[in-house]
Amino acid sequence: MSANQENISLSISSLERIKKSIVCRSDFLSLYGKTQLIPYPFRREHHCNRWAHSLDVYEVVNVFSEEMTMEAQLLCQIGALLHDIGHPPFGHVGERVLNEIARDVGGFESNAQSVRMTLKNMQFPLMIALLCLKHKNVIPETQARQGIIKGIYREDAFILCFDKFFSLAPIREVIQVSDKLSYSITDLKDLITIRGDAFVRDLCCSMEHRSVIDTILCHKTCKTIDIVNEMMTSHREFMLCKSSMHQFFSDVNRRVIACLDDMKYLEKEASLANDVLSSIYDSLLEQQHDPRKALDYIAALDEKDIVNKYHLIKSGKQNVIHRLYI
Repeated sequence: MSANQENISLSISSLERIKKSIVCRSDFLSLYGKTQLIPYPFRREHHCNRWAHSLDVYEVVNVFSEEMTMEAQLLCQIGALLHDIGHPPFGHVGERVLNEIARDVGGFESNAQSVRMTLKNMQFPLMIALLCLKHKNVIPETQARQGIIKGIYREDAFILCFDKFFSLAPIREVIQVSDKLSYSITDLKDLITIRGDAFVRDLCCSMEHRSVIDTILCHKTCKTIDIVNEMMTSHREFMLCKSSMHQFFSDVNRRVIACLDDMKYLEKEASLANDVLSSIYDSLLEQQHDPRKALDYIAALDEKDIVNKYHLIKSGKQNVIHRLYI
């Protein structure tokens, strides 16, 4: 389907149907069992997962898109639901493990995976995939250096030619701002459950806009959207300055991650992720499965499911894995 055909077919009713279909998809529902901040071995029911985070972003985009057209608002909501659809088990730790073990076939990058999954599975695939596009670098098929290269897989890079046909930059900006704001709030709320209010307040006491942290602490039992609405009232000038807000919450995120690192949470998650993901990937390749399809399969599993499959491999029942994969 061409870009022009997608534009002709586009309507509010079709966007509504797409939005409703996403929340029933297995790859969206699998986000319920995937790490947002607190790693799998330590996560409890009250901690945020990627499914809950995606729903938070879905609500928050409405705050920043209220002056847009109805079509644009719906695209913001669709992009919010799909923005993390390609994230693998074990969060960014899992992403780094998969990238390392698949370096010879182009590696693994979560945002590129989101684009890939929407291209494969969505109606109006070009437009919806472009909503998920965060970085326009084409990832080399063979990576010569360590580290994740943010971008898009080479086989999907053709969509970059169609970006000019859709006016999606303002919509992507709304999604990205809402994403950062949402996970920053829930990261702090989750850290509070582990270390307490006083620790979080001390962690951020030297920051310029620490009154924003106080607002989050005072409303820690509220929904993310309610905290955002309160911040729009109490800190409106700050909230409308996207560069200041981005810089502030990037600093918050660095402090939170450093705290988890100090607690050895990330080290323990990395050890588990490396064992589990490497074993399943190697087992699939032994059966001569295509490496990229193996990565698709792994990325679509939640953490409980993939750990169970890992134990099957260790008990000599890997044929069960392969039947499910095929």
